Amino acid sequence: MRLMGLPELIKSIRKDLGLNQDELGKIVGRDQGTVSKWERGKLAVDFRSAEKLAELTGLPISRFSQSAATEADAKLGNRIKYARETAGLTAAGLAGQLDTLEQTIDDWESGFPIPRDKLTKLADALEVSAHWILTGRGEPDQSARESGLSIPVIDYIAAGAWGDVNDAYPAGEGERYIYTERNHGVRSFALEIQGRSMEPQFLEGDVIIIDPEIEAQPGDFVVAKRENDETATFKKFVHKGFDDQGEPIISLESLNPVHPDLAMDSRFPGRIVGPMVEHRHYTRPQSS
Repeated sequence: MRLMGLPELIKSIRKDLGLNQDELGKIVGRDQGTVSKWERGKLAVDFRSAEKLAELTGLPISRFSQSAATEADAKLGNRIKYARETAGLTAAGLAGQLDTLEQTIDDWESGFPIPRDKLTKLADALEVSAHWILTGRGEPDQSARESGLSIPVIDYIAAGAWGDVNDAYPAGEGERYIYTERNHGVRSFALEIQGRSMEPQFLEGDVIIIDPEIEAQPGDFVVAKRENDETATFKKFVHKGFDDQGEPIISLESLNPVHPDLAMDSRFPGRIVGPMVEHRHYTRPQSS
């Protein structure tokens, strides 16, 4: 069952039962005008009416009650359970569709983070938006976002550790996400530009998206991490040849000539975490 928004759901139920707005209103103890407002999203369903709609349809009361739905949306695990029950699936049934263990589903519904490579498969199985599962924002209906990805915005220390484990930043653990309609790799992350070393092209407060699954090429703007540095850095990747040890000499170049370039070679070993795939510049600062 596709998880609809509430106005669409009420209208669909009414039509499936062959009722007009006045007839449905009488069943739940409300007038035609109230039902019309529900179907247009102009009025929240009160709890008593939600109880009667749940009895009429066999759906969870949280599908109709704003207070119950808010509680269901409050946590990642609650959203997963809510969508699973709405889809009419047991934990074992969902586990079978995802080729995983029932205990894994129980863990996710208890609040354990979901590996990002499992998120899309879970959303497809439940026929809901991955963005909604991850953030609780927007409509749960999968058709609201047919493609794209929610990207965690992390700090430069976390960026330096990216790739040291299979999933350095599991879905559901982030405090802030941005949405992209482009289908980047599921391990993509975002950084907010700090400092002025990449001016004038990249200004402080701009946001960049990095995709570690793409191999960086000379000339790309990349996030890189040298072994002895605490944090990662965002620079232009320039290949300078090879040193006496046969190791590549990489220059991490600033665009602002006031700021020094960084070397990455056998003396200063490190790695490129990934290239930039999106750059977002905001004309006004974000309001607090």
